[in-house]
Amino acid sequence: MENYEPLNQTAGQGDALIGPPEVVAINIGNSTTTAGLVREQQVESVISVATDQLDAIAEPLAELWGQIDARTVQVVVASVVPARTEPLCRIVERVTGEQALVIRRDLPLPLPLDVENPETVGVDRVCGAAAAYHRLGHACVVADVGTAMTVNVVSDDGIFLGGAILPGPQTAAWALAEHTAALPEIQLRRPEHHIGRSTEESILAGVIFGAVGALRELTERYATEMGRWPQLVVTGGGAKLLADYLDFADDLVPNLTLMGIALAWQQNPPGPMEPS
Repeated sequence: MENYEPLNQTAGQGDALIGPPEVVAINIGNSTTTAGLVREQQVESVISVATDQLDAIAEPLAELWGQIDARTVQVVVASVVPARTEPLCRIVERVTGEQALVIRRDLPLPLPLDVENPETVGVDRVCGAAAAYHRLGHACVVADVGTAMTVNVVSDDGIFLGGAILPGPQTAAWALAEHTAALPEIQLRRPEHHIGRSTEESILAGVIFGAVGALRELTERYATEMGRWPQLVVTGGGAKLLADYLDFADDLVPNLTLMGIALAWQQNPPGPMEPS
């Protein structure tokens, strides 16, 4: 798998967009809040700040807003940190003079769900899966490597079926340092050896190759259940750490979640919300 290859566009997909062509999409994650201008299914001018320091987004957001035609742009927010959603919306209104639309509050999710307790499914999981399915037009698995690593399945007819959630590499490394007496906190990087020759290298090998192995195992199990190998798309801030070892994956796409956030608006500009 080559790093940061775009998804393969399937004929007939991408034709149903009825919203404006440009969206400033903002994803409030557990550790990082990311924003970007989504234009023609590409993400530009990406901004990243720590979620616990949201005020830091104001200046780069103002710079981005000054470079675009605000008359044709909508700001759309997805959040897995409810306490940060309204503060972010206030920053957006102060900086842009516009009100942000929040997925699940103002806009429906971009994919239907076939899961238990659908209200508990993370918006970011659904948005990333929706972006991949919209471009591919068939069943796929989407792995998002972040604070948590989520591995999500979409059916051939575009229904989010659920998946798996496990600690991301950084979270796994932090947990070892936090909950053991002797293991150190480390900076993640690509391991130099498969067999760790020091404690640090052993932790690196464990968290990086462990994540790769988990992703391979999960995808194989999904393939067995589905009767064929689904196209596997990998995204997220930690994806680059795993990229060299994902020979079984098809595409590595940065900022896939931002594309899915934009899709929620582009497919369904706000009107009366149907009961969930």
